[in-house]
Amino acid sequence: MDARITGAVIPFLRNSKSSIREAASKVLGEIGRKGDPVMICALLSLVRCASEVSVVRSAALVALAQLAGSAGKKRKRGDAAAILAAAECLRDPNKNVRDSAVASLSEIAEPGDRVAVSAILVSLNHEVAETRVSAAVALSRVAQHKDPEVVAALSSRLEGDCAAVRQAAATALGEIAGFGNTRAAEALVAHLRDQNDNVRQAVVAALKKVRGLQATAELAASGQLRCPAATVSTVKAAKAARHSRVPRKCSHDIYTKLSR
Repeated sequence: MDARITGAVIPFLRNSKSSIREAASKVLGEIGRKGDPVMICALLSLVRCASEVSVVRSAALVALAQLAGSAGKKRKRGDAAAILAAAECLRDPNKNVRDSAVASLSEIAEPGDRVAVSAILVSLNHEVAETRVSAAVALSRVAQHKDPEVVAALSSRLEGDCAAVRQAAATALGEIAGFGNTRAAEALVAHLRDQNDNVRQAVVAALKKVRGLQATAELAASGQLRCPAATVSTVKAAKAARHSRVPRKCSHDIYTKLSR
């Protein structure tokens, strides 16, 4: 894209109307040149501005991901400043901004990027529950598979936190821990009888990923392993037929009559 066109759009990021700033952010994300430091810096000014309205910050985060992230499937290391700015937005009181920050981090940072992971881990211990939830979701997308520090941090969130955080932490463990991870498995098994239905469902789903078929015993012991009603009826019918005292010859005669 001609630099003169994108250069003409940048000043609109400072327009007095929020709708114009939002539109300018979206345009830059669509037509801007990836990695352009001028555009990235201009967008960062909106992302970092705590007094900026949420719709503008969300749009700027999306555009930042489009420009600071790399094209195609292979992603290059993102600009550390962009990663830190997006991670900071995990603490925003507005859910749309937090969701945009999670999406932005997953595009900008490589899996296991230490700048991103370290910044997100700080938010995982934030005093606001919504921020801890967003941090857990972000870790599930950014952290390296089987990262022991992340697994330990997520496991600790299962203890004594609110239901929403426990659910997010369990889901993230299922994505990050990897098959056979003892630390994650122990933390998940300990919460199979969680008082919250959503947490239990998340724990069960995560445990199946971490333990595979070995999770059957834990699920059965906790009462979380259930058979469909149809299956139960089929089993009962099979048992009844097996213990039936009707002579085999009688059964054969009845079948012969019915088949005629």
